[in-house]
Amino acid sequence: MKSKSEIVLLQFDQPKESIWKEMIGFADKWNQEKENKFITDQPSELAIYFEDENDKELKELENILEQKHKERKWEWIRTITNNQTKEEIEDHDFVQIIGDGYPDEFFLNESDALSPMLPCKTCGTVDSHLRTQKIALQVDESFLNRKGIPNDQYNPKGIDIINMPHGALLVTERVVKLFSSDKKLTGYKFLDVLDKQGKVSEKLFQLTTDIIILVPDNLTEEGAYCPACGTVLSTMTRGFAIKKQRLGKSSFFSRNPTGISSIYVSRSLYQILKSENIRGLTPVQGADLLN
Repeated sequence: MKSKSEIVLLQFDQPKESIWKEMIGFADKWNQEKENKFITDQPSELAIYFEDENDKELKELENILEQKHKERKWEWIRTITNNQTKEEIEDHDFVQIIGDGYPDEFFLNESDALSPMLPCKTCGTVDSHLRTQKIALQVDESFLNRKGIPNDQYNPKGIDIINMPHGALLVTERVVKLFSSDKKLTGYKFLDVLDKQGKVSEKLFQLTTDIIILVPDNLTEEGAYCPACGTVLSTMTRGFAIKKQRLGKSSFFSRNPTGISSIYVSRSLYQILKSENIRGLTPVQGADLLN
């Protein structure tokens, strides 16, 4: 596990929305000019990492942010973060999984199937993963067999776990059969997916979980998680951990209020998926169990 210096700008910490917009503009300009880049794919967070404690850009950025704090009330956080390796993530009791993605044209009814991207009524977070799914997803199955990336990255070609814009996961019949073959697996179900003709697909299925856990049991930071949507509202100093009794015998849980994204599977199930060469399988982060 390698330590890095991290600077985080959080939307929720700023005195007003106009300040947040200033920060977004600043990060975009910084990224055009500097070697170390802000990560800008999270709607409520801007984060940047530095490998070297004495990095000149780190010192420059700190000076700028300190001046902005004095002049404009910008709030920012500097921490030391430990980025886990793939092996370290896989060693947790539960592992969040995602897959790979096809181009936008794969998803045929996004405007009808998903609600607009609205802020959480409790914390104000705006995130594509909080969009409500209103009807079954309709997709173009021909992408499953097309030549080129991402299919060509796997052997045999194709993807078994497919990411959707709102964080949902579609899985192939290989995954369904794998789950069905283990009668001990509980806590999940599959939703119908429609093909291009509007018929229920026999090739793809949408994974969802029965158990939803938004706030962990090892919480020490007051207000660190939104109780309504599960968004992390501050920089956490420890990993996500939950008591065993909250899961029961389930091999799955979700950290999203819909149960269709941020899906975690037990370590034993993850290892089975890995050993069976489930294409696209990617570990994101881990969660541990408490007695």
